[in-house]
Amino acid sequence: MQNMVAFDALRNAPYAAPQQSAWLAYARALTFTVWFFSLVVNYWWRQEWNDLYEMLSAGVDVKSYYYVGIAVAFVGHLTLGPVKWVEAIFRLLSSPVGKVFTAFFLFMFVLTPLSVTPTTSAKYLLATFGVFILCSLFWVSDYHVLRRALVFTGMVLFAWMVLLLVHHGMPRGFGATIGGINRNMIGKLGLVAMTCVLFANHKALRWAAIGVAAAFFVLVTSRGSMLAFSVLLAVYYTSYKGTAKAVGYAAVGVFLVGAALLASHFIQQAVLQDVLRVNDERRGFGTDFTGRVENWKQGLETFRKRPLVGYGFRATVGVNSPVSAAHSGYINLLLESGVIGTCLIIGAVLVALYHRMRIILKIRPLVERDGAYRTLFMDTFRLNAIAAGTLCAVGTLWIYEPLYINLGQVASILFFLMVTAPMYVNVAPQAARLLR
Repeated sequence: MQNMVAFDALRNAPYAAPQQSAWLAYARALTFTVWFFSLVVNYWWRQEWNDLYEMLSAGVDVKSYYYVGIAVAFVGHLTLGPVKWVEAIFRLLSSPVGKVFTAFFLFMFVLTPLSVTPTTSAKYLLATFGVFILCSLFWVSDYHVLRRALVFTGMVLFAWMVLLLVHHGMPRGFGATIGGINRNMIGKLGLVAMTCVLFANHKALRWAAIGVAAAFFVLVTSRGSMLAFSVLLAVYYTSYKGTAKAVGYAAVGVFLVGAALLASHFIQQAVLQDVLRVNDERRGFGTDFTGRVENWKQGLETFRKRPLVGYGFRATVGVNSPVSAAHSGYINLLLESGVIGTCLIIGAVLVALYHRMRIILKIRPLVERDGAYRTLFMDTFRLNAIAAGTLCAVGTLWIYEPLYINLGQVASILFFLMVTAPMYVNVAPQAARLLR
């Protein structure tokens, strides 16, 4: 590898952590725990399937929890001072991903007069760009503090899921819902919780998080979450082991699962019918992805009327929205921002994936070489592996979930955190320059 001699000279170079108050850094980082929790606290009152829609129709503002959470995170990060906020904006504008996302926000803001909901679109755009900056500020503190805060956040979310299960139970039995909470909401919550805990240094804790998340996916039979979960772990594992090993192990796994299904009628029933529900009258084959296909067709028909610029950012939101949302993030993205905006968002994600995979491929030979390199680069390696896996998992969710950027969803906030995460952490500045 090029510059190996230089790496040998730098591998024991000390990394100077940011000089700041430890308690303030923890307090600031944990504001994101409060924010994440505020997005799901209303699940406690979801006794019936249509509770949320009934509450919205009655004028009950369930978003008040969201506002409290983001306010806590915002106020907490004001302690960084105005200079850091200004630096964050310029740092975003100087990064490839930040440039593309900023271009998207500017493009959509210029087009707000053409939106079917001009005022709503403008407000959402400003709020979303503010959250984008806020998520980038999360990474300003000492990475060790941030990593522990993320792990703690994941554990809080898992504990909340268990409490919800105890509180609501499963009135409709195994494979249905926890209380009146949509199964896919539980699935996305478990996916986010697991991703946060993957930042833990202890392997046993990471495996436990994977197991708990998988158990909840199976419990509520959230098939979309299972697919996104599989994609995230596949990217994460491939980052560690390389494509050849990952494909080999995947082939062995597919063979063993296939053999088990063929050998046991009980396993067939459990996997295909009880979990995947392939023959279910409402969710099985022949239901057009539980009615999504028809919804997608209607959304695409509406999109064709304004294909270039769409109907405006978040024009599909709200009970009385003039544009009906489709049950797909990508189609909603087309509806709201047209082909141009959609290309910008997808382009930003692809640029982020390219840079993170490039770093992973450069660092993996180093961390496999000896312990000194592992000490220097392991945090950077794991962060990029988790970020790449998360971006792929969220991109998978967008296919069949009606979200792409939604400030009321934990998956969207995690997406922004991974997009704005630094490429290098706890690495001597000289070594980081050599990796570029």
